[in-house]
Amino acid sequence: MSPGTALLVLAFPVATLAQVQIASLGGLPVRAGAATSTSAAATKVTTAPDIDGRDNEDVWAQAQLIDGFRQFQPEEDSAPTFRTVARVMFDEKYLYVYVRMYDPHPDSIVGLLSRRDVKTQSDWIHVIIDSYHDRRTGYEFAVNPRGVKRDYYIYDDGKEDESWDGIWDVATRIDSLGWSAEFRIPFDQMRFSKSANVTMGFGIWREVARLNENDSWPLYRKSKQGISSQIGEITGLDGLGNPRHLEVTPYVVTKNVTWPSNPQESQYMRQQDVTAGADLKYGVTSNLTLDATVNPDFGQVESDPAVLNLSNFETFRLERRPFFVEGMGIFHFDMNCGDNTCSGLFYSRRIGRQPELTNYQSGSPTVTSIIGAAKLTGRTAGGLSVGVLDAYTAKETNAPDSVTGAVSTAEPPTNYFAGQLIQEFRDGQTSVGAMLTAVNRQNDAYTGDSLRGAAFAGGLRFEHQFDNRTYAVRGWVAGSRVAGTDSAIAVTQLSSAHYYQRPGSGLVYDPSRTSLDGDAEKISIEKIGGGVFRFWSGLSRISPGFEINDLGYLQQSGVQTWDNWIGLEYNEPTTWYRTLFIDFTENNNWTTQGFASQYLAATNAAVTAHVQLHSSWMFYGGYDANQFFGVYDPTKARGGPAMFRHPFHDGFVGFSGDPRLKVIPSLDFNMFDGSGGLSHGWGIGPSVLFQFSSSTRLQVGLHYDLNWNYQEWVGNGYQKLVGTSYVADSVYTFATLDQNTVSATMRFDATFTPRLSFQFYAQPYISTGRYENWRKLDDPRAHSYSDEFKPFTDGALYPIDLDSTLSDYNFKYLQLNVNTVLRWEYRRGSALYVVWTHGRAFSNSNQEYQGFSPGADANSLFAVHPMNTFLIKASYWFGT
Repeated sequence: MSPGTALLVLAFPVATLAQVQIASLGGLPVRAGAATSTSAAATKVTTAPDIDGRDNEDVWAQAQLIDGFRQFQPEEDSAPTFRTVARVMFDEKYLYVYVRMYDPHPDSIVGLLSRRDVKTQSDWIHVIIDSYHDRRTGYEFAVNPRGVKRDYYIYDDGKEDESWDGIWDVATRIDSLGWSAEFRIPFDQMRFSKSANVTMGFGIWREVARLNENDSWPLYRKSKQGISSQIGEITGLDGLGNPRHLEVTPYVVTKNVTWPSNPQESQYMRQQDVTAGADLKYGVTSNLTLDATVNPDFGQVESDPAVLNLSNFETFRLERRPFFVEGMGIFHFDMNCGDNTCSGLFYSRRIGRQPELTNYQSGSPTVTSIIGAAKLTGRTAGGLSVGVLDAYTAKETNAPDSVTGAVSTAEPPTNYFAGQLIQEFRDGQTSVGAMLTAVNRQNDAYTGDSLRGAAFAGGLRFEHQFDNRTYAVRGWVAGSRVAGTDSAIAVTQLSSAHYYQRPGSGLVYDPSRTSLDGDAEKISIEKIGGGVFRFWSGLSRISPGFEINDLGYLQQSGVQTWDNWIGLEYNEPTTWYRTLFIDFTENNNWTTQGFASQYLAATNAAVTAHVQLHSSWMFYGGYDANQFFGVYDPTKARGGPAMFRHPFHDGFVGFSGDPRLKVIPSLDFNMFDGSGGLSHGWGIGPSVLFQFSSSTRLQVGLHYDLNWNYQEWVGNGYQKLVGTSYVADSVYTFATLDQNTVSATMRFDATFTPRLSFQFYAQPYISTGRYENWRKLDDPRAHSYSDEFKPFTDGALYPIDLDSTLSDYNFKYLQLNVNTVLRWEYRRGSALYVVWTHGRAFSNSNQEYQGFSPGADANSLFAVHPMNTFLIKASYWFGT
C-alpha cells in the first residue's frame, strides 16, 4: 500500500455526529417515535421551510428525530464526544434535512473557507443518500460551518466521484449550542426508480476537526467493506413528482494565444479567438440522465505536471476535464491498478489528446478540438446500470513546414464510442458487466500509414462477494481488433506495446498484415472485509496481439502475471498509535510464450508500513526487492532480444504533519541500488503547507532526484560499413546515464467567499543528462556485464550523421508550467473564469524523441510549446 493509499484510507469521507444529553432539538418539542438504529421515516410537508440554518419553523417539530449516533473513528462503535441529532422532511420536489451538531465550545468549531469540493481540516457534516436503494451507489452532500460545499457520487459501494456537482442548497450557522446545517436537495438531482412509495438509503456522518473524531448514523464500521451497503434508510417518500428536468449551460470564451514564430529573433505570433459552446443535462426518465457538450473548452483546467519520460512506455495522465470525470464510474473496465490509479479498456484522455502526428513546430496544435460529446447514464429498478458515451473530434493540421511550406494532417476526424452494461444481484454483492469500445478515423494520405483506421475492444467482467461481503471473486475476459493499412499495422507490431520484431520471442512480424487481434483474461480472489487480515491474489494473461491504445491504456502485451498482496489493518487505537497498516506484496511476470525460467520477466517482493500517531502525524516506509531470481527482460533492448535483468533494491521513508497545524511539513525520501552497485540513485522531496488564515493557503514543495543508471538504452538499428557501402546491422546499444532532476511546485489558494476564489499554480522543472561508456549488447543471456556488453565504436543511429558521438545524446531539459484561475460562481450553476497560463519547454539536445519507440508518448519529452494563453470563460445555467 503506497503512502497515498494510506492517507486516502485515513481520510475516508468522514463526517459525523455526536452525543451530549440534551432533551430537545433547538428548543422544539421532540416528536414521539424516534428513529430506529438503521431506519427513519421522512415527514411529508406542504409548507417548505426557509433554508437559513435554523429549525424554528413549526414543520421541523413534526419531523421524526434521528438520534443515537456512534463514533467510528478513532474508536469504532464507541460513544461520541458530542451529541448529534437530525430530522428529515420532503415535498414533491425536495428533500429537507436539518442536522444539529452540539458542541459545548462553539468558539472551537473549525470552519475553513475554500473553493467548492476542496477538503480542508474543518468540521463537516455529510448527508449520504442511496437514491436507488441498491446498496452500491449514492450521493454525498457535505458542508462545513463556513458554508463550503462538497458533493460526490458514490459507485461500487465506496468509490467517490469528486467531480460530480449537483445543484442543491444548504445554510449553516454557529450558535451557543454548537452549529447546525439545513439542506434542501432537489430530487431531480438524484436518480431513482419511480414507485408509489420510495425508500432510499440514508446516512449522516460528522467530522469534529479538533478531536479528529468521526461519528455516524447508523454506525459505520471501518472493518467492513463499503459505504452505501452500511448506511440506513429513509422511508415514507410517497407522492414524489416527476424528476425529469433540463439544465442548459451555454458559455462564451475569448482566448488570446501567443507563441514564438522565430525565437532566435524574438518574433511572436498572436491569435485572438472567440468561441461559444454549451453543456446540457437532461433527465430522460427518473433513472436515466443525458449529458452533452458542444465545442467544450477546458482552458480553466490545471496543467499536467511536467515529466521527462525516457522509458519506452507512455506516460499515464489523470483525467482533469469535468465532462470526462463526472459520472464516469460506469465506464470503468479496469485491467491494471497501481499507485492509486487504474487503467483498462477506456482511457478518456485519448479523446481530445494532442494530435498524434504533430510536427512540434510553433503554431502546430497542442490539443485536438472536440466538436461534441454525449453520454447517457443511469440505472433501472432491476439493478441494471447503463453507460453510453460518444464523442467526435475535428481534423487538425500542422503549421506549414518551415522548409517546404507543406501543410500536413496532425490528427484526422475521429469518432469515439464506449458503452457498458452492468447487472447487479443480491444487493450488489454479485454483478456481471459487458463493455464495448470503438474508434473510427477518417484517415487521409498523411495519416493512413501511421494511424489505425478502426479499433474495437470489448470485455465481460464479473464480481461475486460472499460471507457477508467479507470475500470476493472477480474476473474478466476481453478481446480486441485493430485494422488499417499494412504500414499502420506494421507500426503497431513494432511499437513498445508489442515488439513483434524481438529476436527469440516466438512472435512473427508480418509487414503485410492489415489487422491485429488479441485477447486478455484475469481471475482473482480477495478478502475485502472483516477483522485485521486482508489478502488478494490474481492471475492474468494478455496475448501479444491485444491492442486497446486507441481508446484504452495498455503498456505491454504478451505477458502473464501472478500478483499477491497481504494487508494487516489495525484501525483500533493503542497507547502508541491511532492506526497502523502493514502490507506485503509479491508478483511474478512471464511472457506468454512460456513459463520456463528464460522467459521470466520480473519478480518483486515488498513490505510497507504506514502509522498515524495520536497527534495525527503520519509516518511511512517500505522496502522492495526486485528481480531476486535470475530473470530476463523482454523490453529493455526496445525490440531487441530478452536481456538478463540484474537484481536491484529500493526503499522509501516519509512523514506528513498534523493537518490541524498552521504550518504542516512533509518529507519523502527514496533510494535504489542495483547492478551490483553500478546503478544507484536517490530522491528527496520536502514540502510545507502554510495555512495563513481560514481562507488562504500556500503550499511549496521541492524535489531532487539523482539517477545513475548503468544500463540506459541509447538506440538500435545501426549501420555498418561493409566495403564502400553501409548496410543495416542489428546492434543494440546502451550507456551509463548520469541524470539530475530538480523541480518545485507552488500552490496558492485564496477564497474570498464560498463562490469567489483565486488559485495560482507553478511548476519549474529541470533535468540534465550526461551519457558515457557507450556499449553494444553482445551476449544478452550473460549474467556479468563484462560478458554482456562490448565497447561500441562504429556505426551510427539513423538518422543521426555517421560521425555522431555519444555526447550528442546529452540533454538539458527545462519546462515551466504556470496556471492562474480566478473563479466566480455568481449564480447557482453559473460561473466566470479568468485564466492565464504559461507553458514553456526546451532542450539543447537534438534527440527530442530519444527513448521512444513507435507508438510511445514522444510528446513527454517535449511536452509544451512555448505559449501564453489568456482566457475568459463565462457560463450561465438555466434549469427547470
